[in-house]
Amino acid sequence: MRFLLLLKPWQLLSIIMLLMLFPFWGYIGIVTHFTGTMLYLSWVYSIGKTMHSLLPKQMRVNVSFFKLCYIVGIVNLLLLTVLFFFNKLNFDTMGNYLFMLVIPLILIQLYMFSFSARMLQSMIQSELVGLSDSLKAFFSIWFFPLGLWEIQAAVQSVLCKHDTTHKLS
Repeated sequence: MRFLLLLKPWQLLSIIMLLMLFPFWGYIGIVTHFTGTMLYLSWVYSIGKTMHSLLPKQMRVNVSFFKLCYIVGIVNLLLLTVLFFFNKLNFDTMGNYLFMLVIPLILIQLYMFSFSARMLQSMIQSELVGLSDSLKAFFSIWFFPLGLWEIQAAVQSVLCKHDTTHKLS
């Protein structure tokens, strides 16, 4: 999924927004919205995973919970999509699904945003940072269409700097 990090910001925004733009167009809209949301989560995952792999060994944190959150988030999103697809989600049953699927999905996404922001900021500052040091990146990832421009540019500059550093050595 590293190819998502190499796209220009407008290309990534266009792909994701076009897929997420039509959620109310029947069954095709449900599937395209799922694909766009999955692509967005995959972009966040690839930021966290790639930046984690670029950190020096002594600075790396455990990434297994982040991977688990990504898998559970995709499965959770898939369950929500199937429920919408077969019209099993209505106002009478919304409360049950809200607590079982939607709220855990929100918490999973917030953890994924914070982990990816921490790893990106750690690569930028060349030291392991906490959440308070990476709040700007966290909110940029969270406020998706606006923050994508800044995050994608930061990711590409880190990747470019890392690639030139490794080519020189």
